[in-house]
Amino acid sequence: MIYLAFAIWMMLILLAGMMLYRLWTRLLGHRLVDWLLLPGTVVSELAYANGLLLTGRPAAGGIISHAGNSYAPGQVPTGKYAWTISAIASLVALAGGCAVMVLVAESFGRDILFHFFLPWSETLPTELPGGLEVLSQQGKLIALLTKALWQQDWLDWRTGLFVYLSICLAVRLGVVRHDWRVALASEAGLLGLLAGLGALGVDVQGPMEDAWPLLSYIWTLLLSLLALTLLLRGIIDAVHIIRSKSARRESNYDE
Repeated sequence: MIYLAFAIWMMLILLAGMMLYRLWTRLLGHRLVDWLLLPGTVVSELAYANGLLLTGRPAAGGIISHAGNSYAPGQVPTGKYAWTISAIASLVALAGGCAVMVLVAESFGRDILFHFFLPWSETLPTELPGGLEVLSQQGKLIALLTKALWQQDWLDWRTGLFVYLSICLAVRLGVVRHDWRVALASEAGLLGLLAGLGALGVDVQGPMEDAWPLLSYIWTLLLSLLALTLLLRGIIDAVHIIRSKSARRESNYDE
């Protein structure tokens, strides 16, 4: 059951990150967003390129998106077994992103994760009622994150660095510049790898349970950014509508 619970939360994080990336690129363009998320962009694209090399495919193309294009030339596999090769490369990218995220959290984020905890679920919820209870408390999650960030010493450079790096890595955790179905397939591959290691006697359930504070933090961070982005997008759309109506009225008066 723990594998299923872990998979569900990872899927939610991947989908939220991909949705956020697409919203930002529509507002700012692919190239600017890739630069703003540079640490996550570098980790994701280099890991994806290494995944291509592992399959024997060349890893040409740039790390930053070309203007007006979300795909770097040469980075999208073509030909026979293209989808399988892309899934393998995406799995490497996902595993690399998770590893760097854990390293960043251990190095800079212990204090934030200590203050950000879920009173009703301090461990990974493996039963349906517990998972539904967490999902039903999204407002409280955002409030807890806001409180945890408010209590931080922002004069400490590690605080800002951890928040920035966690945003970059969380949004770019999946292969957002490629097929979303491949990203979900890579998650299934990662889950299968963990299950295989568990079957061989390797303790993977302990680390998965220990990752719950980080998982819940990443999910809440992405959820908060999604809410802010949608609010901003709504304001921009409302301004455009008001301006267009005003322009029409002025044109009617001129006539």
